[in-house]
Amino acid sequence: MRISKSISVWILSIISIVVSASETTFLVFDEQGKGVPYAHVLVTDIETGQKQFTTTEVSGQAVLDIKSSFYLEVSFVGFSTFHDTLDPGRVYRIELEEDPLSLDEVVLTAQYAPVSSRNSVFPVKVLGVKQIESRAAFNLEQLLENQLNIRVSQDNAIGSTGINLQGLGGENVKILIDGVPMIGRLNGQLDISQINLNNVERVEVLEGPMSVAYGTNALGGVINIITKKPKDEIVRGNANGYYESVGVYNFDGGAEFAKSGKRYGVNVGRYFFDGFSPVDEGRNQQWNQKEQIFGDAIYGRKIQFMDFQFRSNPFWEQIKDRGSVNAQNRAFDAYYNTIRWMNTASIRGKISDKYYLEGVAAFNFYERKRNTYIVDMETLDEQLTADPTQQDTNRFVSYMSRASLSSRFDDRKWNYQIGYDVNHEVGTGRRIEDGIQSMTDLALFGSVQIETDRWLIQPGVRFAYNSQYDAPIVPSINAKYHANEKVWFRFSYARGFRAPSLKELYLDFVDANHNVSGNDSLLAENSHSLNLSSSFYFGSSRKVFKIEPMLFFNHINNRIQLVYVGPNPVDYSNANIGRYQTAGGRVQFSYEMHPQLELRAGAGLTGINAWLENTNTGFQYTPEVNATASYNWYKQMLNVNLYYKYTGASPQPQLDADNQLVISEIPGFHMVDFTVTKKFFHTLLTASAGVKNALDVTNLNLANGSTGGAHGGGGALPISWGRTFFVGLKLDLTKSLK
Repeated sequence: MRISKSISVWILSIISIVVSASETTFLVFDEQGKGVPYAHVLVTDIETGQKQFTTTEVSGQAVLDIKSSFYLEVSFVGFSTFHDTLDPGRVYRIELEEDPLSLDEVVLTAQYAPVSSRNSVFPVKVLGVKQIESRAAFNLEQLLENQLNIRVSQDNAIGSTGINLQGLGGENVKILIDGVPMIGRLNGQLDISQINLNNVERVEVLEGPMSVAYGTNALGGVINIITKKPKDEIVRGNANGYYESVGVYNFDGGAEFAKSGKRYGVNVGRYFFDGFSPVDEGRNQQWNQKEQIFGDAIYGRKIQFMDFQFRSNPFWEQIKDRGSVNAQNRAFDAYYNTIRWMNTASIRGKISDKYYLEGVAAFNFYERKRNTYIVDMETLDEQLTADPTQQDTNRFVSYMSRASLSSRFDDRKWNYQIGYDVNHEVGTGRRIEDGIQSMTDLALFGSVQIETDRWLIQPGVRFAYNSQYDAPIVPSINAKYHANEKVWFRFSYARGFRAPSLKELYLDFVDANHNVSGNDSLLAENSHSLNLSSSFYFGSSRKVFKIEPMLFFNHINNRIQLVYVGPNPVDYSNANIGRYQTAGGRVQFSYEMHPQLELRAGAGLTGINAWLENTNTGFQYTPEVNATASYNWYKQMLNVNLYYKYTGASPQPQLDADNQLVISEIPGFHMVDFTVTKKFFHTLLTASAGVKNALDVTNLNLANGSTGGAHGGGGALPISWGRTFFVGLKLDLTKSLK
């Protein structure tokens, strides 16, 4: 009996070996012996070069059908990548070594080549898919509003949201999408609520002057939105829905396909906000109805070691500003229609073992149209008003090209980068002086990286030509001191230059809430900026404590600002007010027990000192505090997040009716968000829910009863539409072709 049972077991074992001779099992564990779920397993056949890809299950196991000897790569965030050459038909136990510093993401902005944020000579803040999902953010405004030394501002009249970095905003912050500058500023601000995140991989924020690399508009910093690219040998479809109790209904979806080095992708979406007023006053709403329709099409391919990509991004937005009903039972409704269309071709990669090339060319179109109608409330018929000042169309187009060549000499201690940057912008419209204006910027830039065992030093310089202003030579120096693997310091000094924009020079911006004229006598801004930051890592394995302090100082000459010029015919105009300084800093603490727990807390201070002739306000400071707590139940695929930010009282230097410097003050306020995310069916479906603005902050009463110049609104500054609840669903269908 015992013999026959042994024979049976032996026969079954032989059959199992014969049947599954090519089936290879991988058991992936961490250093504590726990299975690593969703680790990436990439197998390359040594003879044919054919690749297979999969991810481990919750237990850490993965199985592949492999015919011959293969090269194995196993990777997962927070661990060093495992490499080995193995034979098929066996069970392999793989122990990954934990490496918390590998959590640093790769950055592209202003780099010689893609590097980790830890190795960048610039301090770069990276906000990736994890932060986007955990905040349930569907546009750039919602992603950035919790960050220190960053402040977003609302203009309800035109439905736009602006941004302020290190006390500098408007024209002094450059926003890029895949390295291409956005155009179409309203009242000096790019509307970051128009930048949706449905197809964004990460957002890279570089604080401080970046004029050497990116020229004008980069005195305060650069925000580069990096979009997703189809992955090799993957076919994917996705659909996303989002509802928020204030009346937000969003939907987007797309598909992508990549095989044999070629990539195709398309995404479309519609975001709709029904408008809101805290008090029902009829048709007129404090927050106007807004609809956005957008798309994204991409084609890419590998050409040897180079990666080529073409992307087209159409965008349409309509804001409806409905008026109150008058005694004649009629109302005046204003429609603001925006069209953006970005078309970008880029190439990036190694042209040899020693040189890296990056180039981009783009055509951008922007149109802002305003139409005002008289609405008969009995018949609901609409008719354009006869007043020509109530109808307006402005168009701006830009052509840009930028390329850089970087050396990659491993056998010496220095490398260099050289490049050119060309931008040409044309504005047309009835409210633009002479109906059409243009401006051209041409530049050559270069830098040298000098590297020792401890230091990475990068001096740089930019030579530029501007068609309307004498552009100075702009130098900079950036340095990073690497004390050891867990301690480093960064220092930067840079000059800055900003030519006034076409809108500041020539556009008259007039509507019911704005009355601003251009000024073709403006002088160009120039600046000096200093930044000092450091990072300290403590702990080992997956438990890391990090401290990141930072200090900054910016000094701008010929600061351009709105000034009061009288009630008629124009209320406000752009003017050079003199000097303007910002100073401050922050310290950020974080503790990560990867992948379960993440705690972050920080405090910041931003000071502003405005000068006019021989008078100045002195530094007026705004304190900030933020905190984030995130816990991840990995096996249950459940994530819970709590976000908090306190923005202290914010002094606002202004010019009064007598052109005297005065200080108004925006009161401080607290914001709290809570989100829960749960994945189902092995990440096929992701559900999120939560509450935003849990403390129900709406309007703030200003000390001097002014919103700061050309805006209407009395003494109340809108911050948010109040407490809301949301729910979102994401469907992700992904199939490997390997």
